[in-house]
Amino acid sequence: MSPQGKFASTASSDFPDERSGRLLAALSCLWLITMFVAGGSSLPTPWVVALHSLASLPVIVLSLWTLQKGFPTGLATAGALLLLACFVLLALHLLPLPPDIWTSLPNRDFQKKVFMDLGEPLPWQPLTLTPGNTKAALLALLPAAAGYLAALSVSTQHRIWLAVTVFAAALIGLLFGVMQKLQGSGSFFFLYDYGSSASTTGMFGNRNFFAAQLYATIPLVAALAMWLQAKWRIGIWTIVVFALIYVAVLVTALGATASRSGVILSMTAIVMTAAFVFRPPKQAMPTGAFKGVLFAAIAGVLLISQVGLAAILRFSNSDLVDVRDEIASVTWQAMGGFFPFGSGFGSFVPVYQMFETPETLRTSYINHAHNDWLELVMEGGLPALLLIAAFVLLFLSCGFQLLRREFASPDRALLRAFWLSAFLLQLHGFVDYALRTPALLGFFALACGFATLGNTPAAHGKPTQAYQRPPTIRKRVVPRAPFGRP
Repeated sequence: MSPQGKFASTASSDFPDERSGRLLAALSCLWLITMFVAGGSSLPTPWVVALHSLASLPVIVLSLWTLQKGFPTGLATAGALLLLACFVLLALHLLPLPPDIWTSLPNRDFQKKVFMDLGEPLPWQPLTLTPGNTKAALLALLPAAAGYLAALSVSTQHRIWLAVTVFAAALIGLLFGVMQKLQGSGSFFFLYDYGSSASTTGMFGNRNFFAAQLYATIPLVAALAMWLQAKWRIGIWTIVVFALIYVAVLVTALGATASRSGVILSMTAIVMTAAFVFRPPKQAMPTGAFKGVLFAAIAGVLLISQVGLAAILRFSNSDLVDVRDEIASVTWQAMGGFFPFGSGFGSFVPVYQMFETPETLRTSYINHAHNDWLELVMEGGLPALLLIAAFVLLFLSCGFQLLRREFASPDRALLRAFWLSAFLLQLHGFVDYALRTPALLGFFALACGFATLGNTPAAHGKPTQAYQRPPTIRKRVVPRAPFGRP
């Protein structure tokens, strides 16, 4: 078997033929491009939702067909069941309930009073207060399902395609950010009307979302570097130079976004990537004095990035920092008012306004809690809280499987990089709502799917020939006979 064949042993699923595997990988890359190009807003228009749904359906169908023999790991099966439970929970929120039931739910007296004042009989009503928004939330799960199932069904040799697509989307976003900064608020490169010359937004509608795209690709850069070194035998010094260039570009871009959360999470991403992702094989590491110089160069990369990002953090500001605690306090009250069944997914705005007081009333429009975890529990109640707890437990189990062995494997490094990207996006959820954008939600689901594959044989098996240094062939020297003798 060729080195490429050993490296591409199927860990996710067995394709009937190579053509099907390439088709699924190409469809998944095209789906990712669609997500990033038209999924940068947390309030997508109906045609954008329809586009994302249509782009996700072929990926879902082909992935399920590929997985007809079963899921690759037990963790992947558990993740699929959690995803199915999310669909079921949103569908239950849309199920019409008889008046005797919905009137007994917490904080539903105002609905009852409306029909009584109109003199109309009480109709059947769903659990959610905003059925239209809940339907949109249900459709928004289709890209998440496509990303998760694609990660489970794409063959090992094609995973790198998706990683390169994510990295290419980040580079295109950087290009958009440069043009936005140069041309100002009237730039054609602002894809959304609420862009401003004060900060760059890339292909997103918010600077924090753009910053999330940037820091989430940092682990993938390290994994791609390891893959290139193993596949094409690129020198370790080339990788260090590449890391220096990318860090310099990243620091510059984050300075343009002026996103506090993006800067802090980028600093976290750089340190965690160096600790858990970037581990070149021993054969590729220099020895002696060169090894010390290499470690000094890597330490310089970390120091430069941390100092540069800390400087940006000092000068960046956010008008929302002072009111986030206030928003969280009102959201807590709303969560308690509708617990344990929740107010319905997508109902944050009207429910938040119900619990506002003259002291907490703001002239600015509060569209989200700026804490996705809290908002999900407010809208979904106790069932959502249980699903979150199950997800966190599953995600930590995936991380344990990925971190316990085979750090030098390039394929395993790629899985760890996706896990770390998903972890960083979850941390961002405590202060913002980046995962409300279809682009980052689809990428997050893709990363979570890859994270469940840490227990597959190809992920932690014996080192394959693709990333082992080939044996050195020494030419045998035969002594020549003296002149004149046979």
